[in-house]
Amino acid sequence: MTLKSDSPARRILLRPSVFNVSFFAAFFLLLSLSALSSDKSEIQPSLVCGVRFSDSDRHDVFVKSMVSNFFSRIAEKKGVGVEVRWYTDDESLFRDLQSGELNFFYYHKKIVPGHLESASFHPWLRYEFLGSFKDKACLYVRKNGDIKKLSRLEGKKLATQPELNEYALLRNILGKKPQDFFSSTLLNGDAEESLVLLLNGDADAAFVFKSNVSFMKISNNHSINAIRELSCSTSLEFPPVHIVDGTPAEIADSIRKMAVSAHESEDMADFRPLFKTYGFRFAAAAESDFSNIDRFMAEAESKGWNADFEEWLSSVEH
Repeated sequence: MTLKSDSPARRILLRPSVFNVSFFAAFFLLLSLSALSSDKSEIQPSLVCGVRFSDSDRHDVFVKSMVSNFFSRIAEKKGVGVEVRWYTDDESLFRDLQSGELNFFYYHKKIVPGHLESASFHPWLRYEFLGSFKDKACLYVRKNGDIKKLSRLEGKKLATQPELNEYALLRNILGKKPQDFFSSTLLNGDAEESLVLLLNGDADAAFVFKSNVSFMKISNNHSINAIRELSCSTSLEFPPVHIVDGTPAEIADSIRKMAVSAHESEDMADFRPLFKTYGFRFAAAAESDFSNIDRFMAEAESKGWNADFEEWLSSVEH
């Protein structure tokens, strides 16, 4: 049985301002966009950047405030206008992408659906977080619990997110359908909530990407020390920032050059503590940089896991 989590307010163990690594990508992309020109001309939107991020209100408020404040500061100084469109649903982002309204976009999931007709784009920037360009998803359990082996989780309750990436990685670990392995699953909007459910005893395990747990540890979130890894997936690349074909090459190259050098640029010196603390930097991206996830998801589809995922979602009790 799969259940939607109905306890989003129970967050006493984790800080409400925690944001996942995808927001670093959006944040520093916007910094590089706004620093493109030194002309003191009137600010007019000349490029459009779409950012898809979490539906979670606490994430939305924190991230939009952070990005807007820094973007406004640098945009005023440099005189460059970039329209930033924030999306909390896939449909709106994909609609604008298909209609040719976006020059760049960041999609917070590991893969972009392949059915986007009339939209041509490719990876343009990738980013390193905590010293790696990749992330892995792990099953976490409580340290003080009696679950020491993967087999002990069978018939237990899981907390995770309703995403194809997580489903495929979890199935690869389990060797069988998650819906046949766990007695029930609590589906929720983000990794933090899954971990809250685990820490509060509402779930026996949480399946989330490791970068979320690492970020919480760096942020001195001591409650996270009460969990431990049980089993982890293969590593997959962080989502890239995409560029839409037809974006002026000279402008795009200038933006990417600034983004790639941002971690050591004097113009970005006041952000170095963030870069250093989180081991963050940008690098140029190509299709070949994402071979692991392309290969893994193609294999999952060939095995019929996409259809099994839809079956899993359809079992959610409303």
